[in-house]
Amino acid sequence: MTKILADMHHGDLYESLRILFEDRLGWELYRPIGTEWYYDGYWKVYDHPNTADQYLGISSLVPLSVNNIPVTQEHGNSAWINRIQLENRNGIYIIRDCNHGGRNHKAITLAAAKDFGFDIVLSSMPVHFSLYENFRQQFCPNAKHIFQVGNVNWNVPPGAKNLLNSTTLDPGGVHSVRYHQEFSLTEFSFKPCPNPRSLTNLMHIQAGHYAREFYDLKKLLRGWVVKDYGATNVDGPVDNISEVIQNSGFIWHCKRGGDGYGYNVHNAFACGRPMVTACSQYLGLMAEPLFMPGVTVIDLEKHGVAGVATKLKEAADDYDNWSRRTYAQFCAVVDFDKEFEQIKHFLGNLQ
Repeated sequence: MTKILADMHHGDLYESLRILFEDRLGWELYRPIGTEWYYDGYWKVYDHPNTADQYLGISSLVPLSVNNIPVTQEHGNSAWINRIQLENRNGIYIIRDCNHGGRNHKAITLAAAKDFGFDIVLSSMPVHFSLYENFRQQFCPNAKHIFQVGNVNWNVPPGAKNLLNSTTLDPGGVHSVRYHQEFSLTEFSFKPCPNPRSLTNLMHIQAGHYAREFYDLKKLLRGWVVKDYGATNVDGPVDNISEVIQNSGFIWHCKRGGDGYGYNVHNAFACGRPMVTACSQYLGLMAEPLFMPGVTVIDLEKHGVAGVATKLKEAADDYDNWSRRTYAQFCAVVDFDKEFEQIKHFLGNLQ
């Protein structure tokens, strides 16, 4: 049985790895647990004890954010990833993921991991590459090391030999495969919208992006339901992302710098929910092929706030066509089954 150790800095990314390695391949995937990983120098999502406790802590107390606020208050229940511990088997914890259908994670303490004999280690942040490489060399020198890039268009770290790439980044000759991070098409499924005259933001910290335009638009959408979800936003974080998307007519996702992969974008398109976006921010990025102005998305940069308000009202009157086109474009661009065959070839030839 192939055993994999993977860091965890983003819940949706980790779920995609769980789907790949456990559901599709039948392998065993483990993530770190216990703050020893941080204090002994093998984990650094963010170099702060509170962040380490948020991701690694085993306490029954709600961890604090770096602002000394309970993480569930600031970022939602999904920020407390170890809150439901089901079992501890000599340093291997079984933990329920409160998102993603309540599936289970296997998490391992540093002490147990040192003697576990992993076949593959996987790091997904540049700062983690050298830390995980140090762990590999010391405790499982025959293991292969995969660097996964997707949440951000990070450069390939020097020394990386295998790249699992869900961005448009050029790997520069490194053994690699480009793919879309998989998610459940049962949860994120195409369903009729109960209220086309609704607009929802799910992006955290809107203040750094197009918040003023969003609230100017809200004033023009009289009679619409307009929600600004996400950490630090007016309506706060939500945990049932698929349900929120399916209950929304349109998704607002205007993000400066775009996304490496784009979880909200791909989730929304899989549900057939058109977007309001800033198209120029996605040129050359993974989500760009989904964006068809006037067909699947309304471009804020082209129309301005008043123009977007007009276009949204027109699109709401023709919603079934907009929704079907959006879903069809997702199906045309993303094929998880086909990409899995390419990933198997990549994994069969790790360097």
